Amino acid sequence: MKLVSALFMTMVAVTVAQEEECPVATVATPCTADYTPVQCGPKSCEYSNLCGAEAAGFAEADCCPALSDEVMCTMEYVPVQCGANKCTYSNQCGATSAGFQETDCCPAQSEDVMCTMEYAPVQCGANKCMYSNQCGAGAAGFQETDCCPAASEDVVCTADYSPVQCGANQCMYSNQCGAGAAGFQETDCCPAPSPDVACTMDYRPVFCGANNCEYSNQCVGEAAGFAADDCEEPAPQPLQNTNEGESNEESSSSKMGAAFAMASVAVYTALVV
Repeated sequence: MKLVSALFMTMVAVTVAQEEECPVATVATPCTADYTPVQCGPKSCEYSNLCGAEAAGFAEADCCPALSDEVMCTMEYVPVQCGANKCTYSNQCGATSAGFQETDCCPAQSEDVMCTMEYAPVQCGANKCMYSNQCGAGAAGFQETDCCPAASEDVVCTADYSPVQCGANQCMYSNQCGAGAAGFQETDCCPAPSPDVACTMDYRPVFCGANNCEYSNQCVGEAAGFAADDCEEPAPQPLQNTNEGESNEESSSSKMGAAFAMASVAVYTALVV
């Protein structure tokens, strides 16, 4: 009985050890000696290159570039996710040592923030980082003003590039169809100024078109495709009468003086009587 029990325990120990190990690449798969290490799967199994990882049974989507031993990074924990596989690194330095550019990465969501499973995707920041909803974006450090609704994948739009800016955040889309796929109405959007037109920073706002699209000056409005006749400057605000306050003060003083005088007369009359 003891022998059977010992044999069973040995078999369990071997099985656990095998489960903790990483799959080994099969000899039958020829791979080059190129050393571009990758880490794959939940155990971060490391292989000398992607070919070796695939020979061990991993798909390309399961793998991420490994950190270079030649780059020294701090222990600061500001996690980022990079590339199509959303490879996670403890900070941007680690991601860079794995070959990613800053434009390839987005802040990772904090595990301390609990969000619902609602799928209302938003894109945030200069890198258009995608999150499943605004709560997820907030958990990654973005403010609501940093984000825009993402275009629905169910709507097929042409590749026509007629950029528009929509909503309070001036969310940019390649055309009105893309804006509509993100939930904006045509009345919510304005043509975006062309970057090919150089305008001054002079601030003399104009309102153009049926949507009263606001631009910082006439040049910017024309860069958005509007003619001079389509735009108008806001009506000048009437100057506030600076003497109005003084008149009110004088009127109040007069009323107070009259009241004081009447009270004095009443007191004098009472004394005389």
